[in-house]
Amino acid sequence: MKKSFLKRLPIYFLTLVSFLGRFWQIYFPPKVVFDETYFSLFAHKYLFHQYYFDIHPPLGKLLFALLLFLFGKKTFFDFKMDSFYPNLNYLILRSFVAFLGALLPILVFFLVKKTGFSERAAFLAAFLIVFDNAFLVQSRFVLMDIILLFFIFLSLIFFILQKEKKPFSFSWYFYNLILGFLLGFTISIKFTGFGALAIIFIWEILEEKLFQKPKKEIFFKISFFFFLPLFIYFFISYIHLELLTNVCFSNCGWIFDEIWTKRISELSPEKREEVIKIIRFPPFGNKIFRVFLLSYYSLSTNTSLIDWRFSSKWYTWPFLIRPILYFQEKVDQRMRFIFLLGNPIVWWLSFLGTISFLYFILREYIIKKKPFVFQNENFRLFFLGYFVYLFPFAAIPRFTAIYHYFPSLVFSIILFSIFFDFALQKIPKIKPLFFVLLFFVILGFLYFLPLSYGFLMNFSQFKARIWLPTWYL
Repeated sequence: MKKSFLKRLPIYFLTLVSFLGRFWQIYFPPKVVFDETYFSLFAHKYLFHQYYFDIHPPLGKLLFALLLFLFGKKTFFDFKMDSFYPNLNYLILRSFVAFLGALLPILVFFLVKKTGFSERAAFLAAFLIVFDNAFLVQSRFVLMDIILLFFIFLSLIFFILQKEKKPFSFSWYFYNLILGFLLGFTISIKFTGFGALAIIFIWEILEEKLFQKPKKEIFFKISFFFFLPLFIYFFISYIHLELLTNVCFSNCGWIFDEIWTKRISELSPEKREEVIKIIRFPPFGNKIFRVFLLSYYSLSTNTSLIDWRFSSKWYTWPFLIRPILYFQEKVDQRMRFIFLLGNPIVWWLSFLGTISFLYFILREYIIKKKPFVFQNENFRLFFLGYFVYLFPFAAIPRFTAIYHYFPSLVFSIILFSIFFDFALQKIPKIKPLFFVLLFFVILGFLYFLPLSYGFLMNFSQFKARIWLPTWYL
């Protein structure tokens, strides 16, 4: 028993640090930070059954609303950015995100293990996520991305689990049913959740030869991996519309009363009337038509958003070119800043490892005219995930930002961890590099921690942490 405990000690350590880091001083700042102005407001709208319009599917806000219904209270507040929260409702919502964010490294650990890679590779992947400042910051506010990541990687774990079961056995049906629900939840948080469906279908078609399997298996897999998730999405969207029956014209929240009103006033009279109908009135018609109309408006608006101060192109994300300023506050002669800024050691090394891994694969194929032979062919699943969640952003016309890189970043971290572990196995002399890497990752994490938690700094301390001119413009 003692031996078993010692074997699990690394994952216990990561779990403890992950939870402590994400929950420590989660009350700060007690103000509306960044997109909390949207999501905190939208969650409270359900308590008043007041319609709102959002560019994302509704599940994340519904989960927030459920927590408020169970543990919070109704709040008459406009949720203006940088204004103080009037009560502790925000802590309930932030704690939920922090809880899922703390579990994310553990999910990654088990995913790497379940796909057949070593304990060291799994530990390293989880370690890099625990000690990345961007994941830490995004886990401490009322935002959607961590919830999305949680369901993406939980879905992939169940996808691996169902592959281990005998087709048509009770456990096979059970795991596929759970997977279908998880995929439905994933696409009901953000439209980018559909990337998880794409990963699974591409893998099934290319690697598992789905359409060469018996017709019964094809039928059930398409039902579990596509039709069930779509049903879940439509059902959740229907619940969303059924709960929001009241039209809002005044005191609708800072976003609607000031920001949207200003934008609408700049439109032509015809366009203005159309936009007002979209953002003020829930869609009418039968159930299916209402959900279709809501999805169409959300998706079309999502893909047509204009440029933004902190926007960045997809090809700059791995290099950490443009972080996002979430919060700043002056206290006497010093300042507090909270940036969505990753640990450069994690971001740059994970990208370098991914590119190096890809280089060796292509070199084997081009020079030796044969496929790259690796100890475990499941590494292709992580490459697939990386590119599925990166390249589509090249074709999206709307502005994009560094948090859109998060799913690809997790896959990149996994690929680097697998590749680095492979190198350590092949060249035993460099094994001490593993501990050197852990040391520098922690060092980078601690160095940028003041920009993650909003510690008070003077100008020289702040400037020392702005490594690139694009980090603060």
